[in-house]
Amino acid sequence: MSDTHGDEGKVSHLVQAESATRHALSKEWEVVGSFEDLDVSAEITPWKQPDLGPWLTERQGERDALVWAKVDRAFRSAKDCADVAHWAEENHKVLVFTDDGITLDYRKGRESSFGNELAKVFLMLASIFAEMELKRIKAMVTAAHKHLRKTDRWAGGQPPYGYRIVDRPGGGRTLEPDPVTSEAVRYMGKLLLEGQSQWMIATALEAAGFDTQAMKDLREEKRRNLFDYPGGDDEYSEALETLVDERRRLAALPQRPSAWVEVETGQTFADAWSRADQERRRQLLLGLKARLYMTPTIEGWYLPAELEARVRQTKCAESSASGA
Repeated sequence: MSDTHGDEGKVSHLVQAESATRHALSKEWEVVGSFEDLDVSAEITPWKQPDLGPWLTERQGERDALVWAKVDRAFRSAKDCADVAHWAEENHKVLVFTDDGITLDYRKGRESSFGNELAKVFLMLASIFAEMELKRIKAMVTAAHKHLRKTDRWAGGQPPYGYRIVDRPGGGRTLEPDPVTSEAVRYMGKLLLEGQSQWMIATALEAAGFDTQAMKDLREEKRRNLFDYPGGDDEYSEALETLVDERRRLAALPQRPSAWVEVETGQTFADAWSRADQERRRQLLLGLKARLYMTPTIEGWYLPAELEARVRQTKCAESSASGA
């Protein structure tokens, strides 16, 4: 079933399962498993559907037949239909579509029967009609959305932040400003016009008590036990509060430029390095975003062999230059 949201009374998937099971039992077949890809479009190739996919790959040796209720519940593409039929023929499987009365039986000894060839023709025709129907539905939905954009009716989906979906007096649904999140949007706009960065705006929203999406996501993950803080909820809350405080402190610090800034100094890096003391050389390395690695031994710290050789070479060159 492509979509189960918004209507908890849907029973289409239950009816399909009942139809397939009833057919298997009427043939005295043993039901070894089932697949149920809810909220997954039949546009997705069967091999990539979460539930069905494994039955076509690593679990294909566990059964001899695959049973669907209808062709359009299996494919919305004639190509996918041909691929699955070819796969069934190569692996000697049975494909059944109970409500459409189509059966392809490729078990050994039955591959080249006239019934299979005729069933394949009907299966391909059904898949072509399913593909045509999908294109028709897409065209209808696109046309409907194009028309609704000219009105105040809401076409569906997730509303923009700052709005909520409500009933429309003339029928259908529409949007209206949400009393809480719309204030957050106005506050964000005010801070943005004042020149505040996104980081500062997020911090200000938390400080003002607005519930940001990041905090909602954290709470939802905690509620679903996706992670568990070792010290319990109290310690988790304390650690989270500390983290928010640290973010605010860092956000208040002077910000570095977002790109390199060239400043004329009148000297080369080599000149600055030769005149600098140890601390100044460290600052020069930091300015280059370079990191110096040293290795400890029993005697103490020493430079890696390659760097040590370069140091000796530099000293020899400096001595030769001063002697000349």
